[in-house]
Amino acid sequence: RALAEHYLALVGLGDSLDKYPRELSNGMRQRVGIARAIALQPKVLLLDEPFGMVDSLTRIELQRILLDVLSETRATAILVTHDVDEALLVADRVATMTTG
Repeated sequence: RALAEHYLALVGLGDSLDKYPRELSNGMRQRVGIARAIALQPKVLLLDEPFGMVDSLTRIELQRILLDVLSETRATAILVTHDVDEALLVADRVATMTTG
């Protein structure tokens, strides 16, 4: 429970610990997913549009949190995004893909 409280507070949902999934907005659900993923402290974190359903202010905060967590844990993250600015902000390396 302490681990859940810590990571939910980290993504700004500390007061939502006892809520059911149906009581959360899509953006809140996405933040829970991010908290759950980083709580496991993986060596490699695979992220597919992790900030796609949150507002721009929350997105900036979550990007900062992700960078802090990656810096602390020295984990590797592979992030899929359509947002070039986000890729440039978060990444050490950027690979672009095109059709064909």
